[in-house]
Amino acid sequence: MSLHGNTLWNLLGGGTPILVAIVSIPPLINHLGDERFGILAIGWVITAYFVLSDFGIGLATKKYASSPDCDQEPNSFLVLIWTSLSAHVGLGMLAAIIFAAVTPLIVQDIFKTSAALQEEAIHAFLWLAASVPPLLLTSCLRNILEARQRFDLTNILKIPASLINYLVPLLSLSMTKDISVMLAFIFLGRLVILLGHVFFSRNVIPELKCRPRVGGRHLRKLIDFGLWATLSSLINPVILVADRFLVASLFGLAAVTYYITPYEVVTKLWVISASLMGALFPLMSAISPRSEEMTRLHRTAYVILVGVTLPMVSVILVFCRDILEIWIGANIAQQSGSVAKWIALGIFFNILGQIPLTLLQASGRPDSVAKIQLFQLPIFLALAWYLSRWQGTVGVAMAWALRVTVEALALQLINAKWMETSGKPRFRNLARFGIIVSFLFVSWGLESFGREQIAVRSWGFCILLGSFAVWYWTSLLHSDERATVMRKLHTLLKTK
Repeated sequence: MSLHGNTLWNLLGGGTPILVAIVSIPPLINHLGDERFGILAIGWVITAYFVLSDFGIGLATKKYASSPDCDQEPNSFLVLIWTSLSAHVGLGMLAAIIFAAVTPLIVQDIFKTSAALQEEAIHAFLWLAASVPPLLLTSCLRNILEARQRFDLTNILKIPASLINYLVPLLSLSMTKDISVMLAFIFLGRLVILLGHVFFSRNVIPELKCRPRVGGRHLRKLIDFGLWATLSSLINPVILVADRFLVASLFGLAAVTYYITPYEVVTKLWVISASLMGALFPLMSAISPRSEEMTRLHRTAYVILVGVTLPMVSVILVFCRDILEIWIGANIAQQSGSVAKWIALGIFFNILGQIPLTLLQASGRPDSVAKIQLFQLPIFLALAWYLSRWQGTVGVAMAWALRVTVEALALQLINAKWMETSGKPRFRNLARFGIIVSFLFVSWGLESFGREQIAVRSWGFCILLGSFAVWYWTSLLHSDERATVMRKLHTLLKTK
């Protein structure tokens, strides 16, 4: 399947749940209340953390299963797969036991849950603990299918897997408001999704129907990829969830709603980079980082992500409060508008940072990523705590945006050195970066200075978007790329 086809499948798999989340979150907040919804939202965060914390074995599995060498050594490939599956099961069981053991501490001491909801929250988190093994096993099988370029199958399953988080609580409202019951139903749904992955994997790789074979050499190979990727897989989820844990511990679970509502919406833009880079990872894993093909893939990703993401981020920066007020109500819009702006600013640079991150990981350089994350973790935690004392939840969002922006810049510098990029392209990229920052700066200013004048903001945004389109067409696209776009448009118009 082509890169475009795989990317479209990923967009479908990642985009469909966004629409459901937009519809589901307002009634969930209204019916559950701020604190109960905060528990549910923290549940989503914890789930994501444990899926990411597989000691880098999932990413290593995708990398080595994508290698042309695996096709030449089918027995080695089969042992690699079974070894990875076994490791994921073991890690899942260990994580579930640890999580269940510390659940009372989390609920009572860290989140300071109200006495009336403590028992319900503990039961809810125990169901989350039970979900960890099937989630890790599902993630492993998804990586195997993606290594075999079966993004169609993974996304057919990814859509219902993501919808479970939102639709199950929404449908459960007619019966109960008990979060633990909702998470029990979600657990059952995840078991069904796991069975679906098992079914598709056995059909794509018939050898999986044979007796399992596990190899110590293959386990060492996965872990060796592995040592720095392991560190990254532990640190990155901590960084990703630290902001919400900090909000919950400092301001209570109710405040999580004001932070996580804009966060959940704005960070859905990750689906754009995840869709493209997910399709590119197997291709990048099979070629040299210094090849012309890698340079071409790098540029393709950059051009696509800037062209698609910057206008979307500008919409959020200019109209975030209007969108939140229409979607969720004036109260949360007032509380969460500034949070949304900072998250949107950070998410743009974080999306661009996925390009060098993916290239480094695909090229066998996860150490660079892990070193950056290890260095920034204590700084981010200290900065988030300090800014939260000054600006509350907005301060946490500010720290988050600063962290992901600095991380993206550091990854790009390391990537340029790794690819041996010459000085001239670096200068050109710096100039482009300045222009992009200018567009974001103007978008931010339109909302800040024209908050009460939506007509002024609307006209300003149209002028800004037109200016961006002219710059993108004339400066960012090459002449052959412009010619290709014109040919496709001509063909499309001629067909109609």
